[in-house]
Amino acid sequence: MKKELKFIIAIILCIVIIAGVVSFKYNKVNTIPGVIICVITILLCAKIYTKKEITAEKLFLYIAPMIMILFLIGIPSWKNPDEQVHWYRIYDISKGHFITEKVEGVAAGEFPKEILEYHNYSTELDIKYSSFPELYENKINENGQTVYREMSTTAVYHPIQYMPQVIGTFIADIFTDRPFIMMYAARLANMVFSLIVLYAAIKIIPCGKKILLLLTCLPVAAAGFASMSPDAMTISVSYLFISYILKLLYEKDKKINLKDKILLIIMSVVIALCKIVYLPLAGLILLLPKEKYSSRKKQVITCILVMGIAIFTNLAWLAFSSSYLVEYKEGTPILQLTDLLAHPFEFIQKFFFTINMCAREYIDGLFGYGVGADLHIVLYSLLPVIMFVMFLFLTITDKKIKNGFTIYQKIIISLITLAIIGLIFTSIYIQWTPLNCDIILGVQGRYFLPILPLLSILISNSIKLKSNYDENKITKNLRNNNFNNICLCNVNSNNR
Repeated sequence: MKKELKFIIAIILCIVIIAGVVSFKYNKVNTIPGVIICVITILLCAKIYTKKEITAEKLFLYIAPMIMILFLIGIPSWKNPDEQVHWYRIYDISKGHFITEKVEGVAAGEFPKEILEYHNYSTELDIKYSSFPELYENKINENGQTVYREMSTTAVYHPIQYMPQVIGTFIADIFTDRPFIMMYAARLANMVFSLIVLYAAIKIIPCGKKILLLLTCLPVAAAGFASMSPDAMTISVSYLFISYILKLLYEKDKKINLKDKILLIIMSVVIALCKIVYLPLAGLILLLPKEKYSSRKKQVITCILVMGIAIFTNLAWLAFSSSYLVEYKEGTPILQLTDLLAHPFEFIQKFFFTINMCAREYIDGLFGYGVGADLHIVLYSLLPVIMFVMFLFLTITDKKIKNGFTIYQKIIISLITLAIIGLIFTSIYIQWTPLNCDIILGVQGRYFLPILPLLSILISNSIKLKSNYDENKITKNLRNNNFNNICLCNVNSNNR
């Protein structure tokens, strides 16, 4: 019991250290929080996993909340990508404005001037923990001055993406008039929603549980789940949808019932409303064979409903929100689209050239080089390599994934993956890349998070390697070698 207590105290001390370090000049110690997060995670994983048999979803409950909370602490408000503009949209929706108003032809919201006080800190990149006391004392005056704030970039987002954050803001607004608390309530609500959905995804997925566990704990993913970003819903619901499809696929003698159809339709619609680039995920319904239905007719109807409703809702919102699109850089989206259609082969050439030039950058960003706006927390450059190798190792050694799919199913997964990658680059090219630019600018590694489970399936079924790896034997050997005591001795020696 004393050893257990010492281990818990060591973990608490690590958390206190990271909170204390970043409370000073965070921009001078960006690497330290990342290193501490890695150390804590490794120690905790080793302790839990070698102590007893534990399922992946329970391991997720031990690890993921702690990692997300550390990022919640380690990254101050507005230091996540685009968090400032998301906050304005969240607050506007919490006041009942689900559709952004237009003021003189520009999407804008009317806010108390106290809400916009943070804008000065954000534009000067000066939000740090030393600013928190001043920001905390800022209170909304209901009878005070209101100011219109332009929100063209977030007006195109469907309100459903902000529901967890809006609920957190709305509840906080009942008890306080401090925007500072509302912002962190939005973050916390987003994190709780993500944890619930991701737990369900890991629990029901029949194969690749550890792969999905790893993906949910990637630094760039965990930081996003603990922010106000709508990407948290996009990624978590995408994982749940993929898990549910695989669950139905792997269950023998299981017929798809009305409940399954309703859940699939709801999830596909949510994904479609989040971002059009992930709309092809709805096509995963085609993986389910005819044996899963009572008749061929019901199979066709189900596929049409899942994909058709998702496409319809996406196009309906796109038609409505297209009026909010603003000019980016040198050209408008319409001019970029016209140029793409007029010179498709030139666009394809730019696509492959961009992949060739930026592939390493995408992998680094995806697997953990740094998180937050302007890489607020910078991790060691070795971390992305370790995480990438771990992803490949888990993918190749997962026997439930290997050879579990027919050629037809692998073709469907490949087409969906390629379609999403193509849409990501196309949308960024249209919205952000200047005309006559040699490469496609603005693509980030985190955009590929929702399709990593599909990539793991393709990689596992493409690489034919025989492996004697048996995690049960390894775990047993670790226990026999008293790996627990080794971990505790290391912690105790460090404390001395």
